[in-house]
Amino acid sequence: MNNIWRRTIGVVLLPCASFAADLVFSGALQQVDEKSLTIRVAKGVFADAQLPPTGKLAAKEIAAHYNLADQVQITLKSNLELKKIVLLRAASADELAVVVSTLLINAMPGNRKDNLLKHPDPPARAAHEPTESRAEFEHARQVNLEREAHLPGFVADEKVKRYTARQSSPEAWKQVDTVESEVTFKGSEPSRDHVRINGKPWNKPWFPGITWSVDFGTELKPVFDPACPNSFEFEGRRDMGGRELLAYRYSAPPESCFGYWRNGAKRFLPARTGRIFIGPAGALTQYEEEGDQYPPESGVSSFKEVTRWDYLKIGDGGYLLPAGYETFLRFSSGESWHIVAEFKNHRHFEASTKVTFQQ
Repeated sequence: MNNIWRRTIGVVLLPCASFAADLVFSGALQQVDEKSLTIRVAKGVFADAQLPPTGKLAAKEIAAHYNLADQVQITLKSNLELKKIVLLRAASADELAVVVSTLLINAMPGNRKDNLLKHPDPPARAAHEPTESRAEFEHARQVNLEREAHLPGFVADEKVKRYTARQSSPEAWKQVDTVESEVTFKGSEPSRDHVRINGKPWNKPWFPGITWSVDFGTELKPVFDPACPNSFEFEGRRDMGGRELLAYRYSAPPESCFGYWRNGAKRFLPARTGRIFIGPAGALTQYEEEGDQYPPESGVSSFKEVTRWDYLKIGDGGYLLPAGYETFLRFSSGESWHIVAEFKNHRHFEASTKVTFQQ
């Protein structure tokens, strides 16, 4: 069974075994949409169930008989479809307040937006801006939120080298293969075509070992949205590739605006830290993320990623486009993966004056 990993918004789908018994979870009812239900099992841990289109377990029926934050027990079939839901008790005022505060995550990229349960607006959660170079940071916030709203479309060639190891020493890494493909970027929904592994065509939807997406740009809103409770600290100025960049360290608590990791029916929204590097025009040119506070049942031990953008000339213009990324992913089983990717031959660029960044 393959591991499936979605890069930028941090989604991992780990192998799901064929369960001999039903799955049972207890927690606070957080979300009901037309196709699924979510409960909050613990801080940073959620369980999802698929809903049938009709019957007593359909979305509208559940929304009519249950309230936000009700303490419930759900039973899932092996295919993660809801088999049974039982009300344990109504939520206390404190339990309701906690669930309401987590509703923000459902409004961020990659998460569901439509909740059929009646709920108040979530309380405002504000970012803690850096005390130094604050004006530069606020300018970067505006530039990158505008950039996120107008991500361009283009095609590039992706070349990835994959390594694996069961030890942390550098000499333990062994190259698994080389994956080459043509990637079409359309907003934040890239797709791969013409995939080759070690030079041979590969037509299956999943790669051997782990499969991952090539998202770029989905980190912009979770990092810069002022409603996301990130904390920033100015690190100083750094010379990178002949350009002086502003470096800021950030930290995000569990259940913040970033994406999640998944293992079977459970989703995990752990705390994370990282750095962002801002160029002279205010644009993010390098993004770093890491985390090691994963519950044992997530299947993940640690994660680290570096994403690089660069100014590239296409036709008569210069544009800030993905240049590559590098990832270290360690599972609790001891298996580790190292992925190094680069993009070249950017073409078929659909330009907009709002997303050009001239040097």
